[in-house]
Amino acid sequence: MLDKLSEFFKKRGWKEKFSIGRKKAKKVLGKFKKNDKFELDKEAMELLEFYGIEVAEFRVARSIEDVYVAAKEIGYPVVLKTLTSRAVHRGDAGGVAVVKSPEEVKEAYPQVLGEIFTRMPWLLLEGVLVQAFIDGDKKLWLKLERAQKKVLPFKVWKKDDGGESEKVISSEEELEGYLSDEYLEGVFAFFMDFPEIRKLEADFVEKDGEKILVDSKLYLFE
Repeated sequence: MLDKLSEFFKKRGWKEKFSIGRKKAKKVLGKFKKNDKFELDKEAMELLEFYGIEVAEFRVARSIEDVYVAAKEIGYPVVLKTLTSRAVHRGDAGGVAVVKSPEEVKEAYPQVLGEIFTRMPWLLLEGVLVQAFIDGDKKLWLKLERAQKKVLPFKVWKKDDGGESEKVISSEEELEGYLSDEYLEGVFAFFMDFPEIRKLEADFVEKDGEKILVDSKLYLFE
């Protein structure tokens, strides 16, 4: 199986294409595992960026003053997302807000903090993510998950304008069907490069024909 996968990577040019990103990601993941951190939030977006994925510009703010500075640098509108000690689905807990002006920051900042900690008081606050708002008409949600520390098999969930799909990927042939869109190569190459990744989630928005990553979560085997 490993020999076949090696040939698969070679055929697609992944070994060379992602060589620098692979080295950077290995170093970053090693640091997190050493510090017993197994759930990654904004770091997941940074790791995927190593693999050529376009990520919506963002900054981490530790105070409301930092939010104003970050939003001005990025340009309104921006999205505020609560950063916590665990990778949670902030949208379900009220930890996300779109702001279009400095005046809206004043109301939204305490709201995104208060809502998520009212519903999930056990979490520790790490800051607020200030991210460029991508106004696109198409969205894609992707989740890859494996049950054990092996490159294959793993399960893929995909949801976009065409509907939802679920499939177990057990061979490189089964994976080919997901690689018709070149922008997904980096996601799958990253996931297959690191079998210690238990689950990876990625949210994309399409704008002007470009797929842009706006959120991602990564869970490592402990």
